[in-house]
Amino acid sequence: MAAQQECLTIGGLMYMPHMIIIGGDFYNPIIKGTMLEVLDIIFSHLGYCYRIIGAANLSAGSRLPNNTWTGVLGHVLRQEMNMTGTGLALTHDRAEALDFSEYLYLEESSAAYKRPVLQPDVAGFLRPFTGYMWCSIWLTVVGVILSLALFRLGMLKILPRSNRQENDGFAEVRDVTPGALRTLLSDGFLVTLSALLSQGLPRIPPEDSTRVLTALWLVASLILGTVYRSNLKAMLILPRITIPFDNLEELADSGLPVWTATNSLIHVASETGRCANYIMSEGFLKPYMLTFFFPKGSPLKGKVDPLIMRLREFGLLDYIYKKGVANATECLKPISSTQSNELRTLALGDFYGVFSVYAGGVLLALIIFLVELMLGNHPNRR
Repeated sequence: MAAQQECLTIGGLMYMPHMIIIGGDFYNPIIKGTMLEVLDIIFSHLGYCYRIIGAANLSAGSRLPNNTWTGVLGHVLRQEMNMTGTGLALTHDRAEALDFSEYLYLEESSAAYKRPVLQPDVAGFLRPFTGYMWCSIWLTVVGVILSLALFRLGMLKILPRSNRQENDGFAEVRDVTPGALRTLLSDGFLVTLSALLSQGLPRIPPEDSTRVLTALWLVASLILGTVYRSNLKAMLILPRITIPFDNLEELADSGLPVWTATNSLIHVASETGRCANYIMSEGFLKPYMLTFFFPKGSPLKGKVDPLIMRLREFGLLDYIYKKGVANATECLKPISSTQSNELRTLALGDFYGVFSVYAGGVLLALIIFLVELMLGNHPNRR
């Protein structure tokens, strides 16, 4: 191996998880990261020694209006460094000013947000059906109530009084009057709601036509009730977490503040073993290549390129990267596929919706009771 003074000078900068500068000074930085193993393989095969210089606050670099470059690319362009120590995004300006190697990785940018957790859901008991489905169910309930009342009302007009069957607990209605219609609607309401709520029917309709309609409604109520209970149980066993956005359009519509991280979310998750954020499934700035950069005409490019191709084609580059972020694989999964071992007990907030419905029912019953008292004390009411 060459003497120390002949060692290659490699430009180092903070690019998690590929290269992480954790201490030291510019000429003797303390470095870790997945790219160190890649550099060791390449230069041990070539028989070169190398040393990395750089600092954590050193940027990749960009071209200034006077056509000079900043950062580690400026050092490479001025031949103060032989190459960059980690793969950097290949752009048009960089390709014009410097030579670049075969690509190491294809990457893309994405957005992350605080990982949502299960929260009490006030409207949880309504989730098994959509709003449209609920409207359809209650419109059907109203239709069944009116149908039962109209069927019985039609029977009053068709059958002679002597042939009417007014038993089985139903109120005896012998004439078509506003009071009779009110009684028929009340009977239909009790039968329809009892079937829908899986309660025993308070009365059996006396007419055959209304019994057929009631039987059909019993079957429909059985299906609706079974589906509702099954969906509600499934939602409690495997609740679905709603994320605020999953693409750029949703991010723009959400109005959430946006910031740019100076380090890698994947690296942080790998270090801590916990994933505190979720990553948007759709990336933006579609895949770009990470390459090494050399001064123009550098003979090192022709020696490094074949080795990069072999490492990439044999899957060693991906293996080294994934080994370096082994604890962060949970962050790369869709949030819907991750499961927590922690059980969330139901809180009082989960029942606020049910309590509200019950309180509304009590209030409605009180209003009806007061109305009945007022009508019962009316002098013209018998």
